[in-house]
Amino acid sequence: MRTMAFLAMTAAFAAPPLLSPGTFVRDDEPTVGHAGPQSVPATVPSALQEPLAYTSSPVAATTYKVADSTLIAMQSPMGPMEFTTVLRATLAVSFEADPAGFRATAEVTEFTGATGNSQTGTRSIGGSAVGGALVAVVGPAGLVELVDTPERSREASQFTVFEELGYDLFPTMPARVVAAGDSWTDTVTSSSTSGGARTSSTSIRTFTVGEVVVVEGRSLQMIGVSATVETSTEMEQGRMAMEQSFSGTQTGNFFWDAEAGLLRAAQLMNDFTGEAKMGRAPATSVTLKRIQRIWREY
Repeated sequence: MRTMAFLAMTAAFAAPPLLSPGTFVRDDEPTVGHAGPQSVPATVPSALQEPLAYTSSPVAATTYKVADSTLIAMQSPMGPMEFTTVLRATLAVSFEADPAGFRATAEVTEFTGATGNSQTGTRSIGGSAVGGALVAVVGPAGLVELVDTPERSREASQFTVFEELGYDLFPTMPARVVAAGDSWTDTVTSSSTSGGARTSSTSIRTFTVGEVVVVEGRSLQMIGVSATVETSTEMEQGRMAMEQSFSGTQTGNFFWDAEAGLLRAAQLMNDFTGEAKMGRAPATSVTLKRIQRIWREY
């Protein structure tokens, strides 16, 4: 039962069906209401005519929605088991000038979450479990410093998305004029301690310029991402030391809004394998699949 509790602390909810690479999520329900963007004719101006970079004066304020779901599967002594969590969050983002570019404060105004496993069912986690703001300093090429992340209760400590979210809201840009097919690479490292769990992650991301798409009359630059990721979590439950490690790939797309100078939307998919270990017990092989969707409201 302790193995179940540990894995449930770091798992996520069964993922909804994947969207096609060119699909854009735009409404309050992460699994429905997606609009299929249309390719932009060559005569329509695109973001490629200007440097792909953050400016020092983005919109005055905006709102981002986040939907994150993960499924961990393992073979336990009791047979196959699955552990899940899901979250949805709303962030009200304000901007102010900073010597590096601008400072973004993304306050968590709404949060809902749930954890569960195939043996005991699902348990909801209320909005009071997460509060505060993600604060980031952003320069022309992206995130310069992650100043702060939202506070989480112990029961919400498994939602590590907030340590990574700054890099997903403000992904690395080349800060120069680019053409379709151009690529650039960045390494992202993050670490956190929350609710007794210590988590670290390293991701080597390669971004590739794709086509320009039109959504609701606005041109968006699609940027593909492919990454290799390593992540590990350590914690103690009672007097039992627990460890979990994963490695694998992340793929997906960012949709860049050149008019606003900000991300419009993103869909990221993780496919990991790894192992979990409790105390002196043998390590157990596990797999992890995760989908994260981000979209900005106009």
